[in-house]
Amino acid sequence: MSGTQMGGQQRDAAYPAEVKQADAAAQGDEPFQTPVQLDPESMRVASNGAPIPYHYDRGYRKLTGKVDYDAGDKSWHIIYNPRPADDDKLGGSIRLLDDERLRELHDQDIVQVEGEVDNEHPDADGKPQYRIAELHRVRPRPLAN
Repeated sequence: MSGTQMGGQQRDAAYPAEVKQADAAAQGDEPFQTPVQLDPESMRVASNGAPIPYHYDRGYRKLTGKVDYDAGDKSWHIIYNPRPADDDKLGGSIRLLDDERLRELHDQDIVQVEGEVDNEHPDADGKPQYRIAELHRVRPRPLAN
């Protein structure tokens, strides 16, 4: 048994450190770490590889993010923050009140809307909706190499 004894107690000096660490973990000497769960939304990149510019101001007068079309109720929503803070009363997304300009959009387009939260016309779940004053498509630029 040149260089190795049963149970991984002795390792040949020629073994790479990674092999020794893996062997130690397999023997119970070192606990495995929980695998990292990747959330695709946290990557926040557009189809061209550019980062999606999610943004909103605290008064919700200007929202920038990705639009999502719900075919079930034929409505558009804007996701302006995929990881909303606890103090974001709208939870990172809001349904957009019907507007002619929405017909020009495609699901997952990146847009900037200006307008206001309309508490007078809640959606079916009682959540306020967003009344659009201005709507612009945003074309994210790829990161420079």
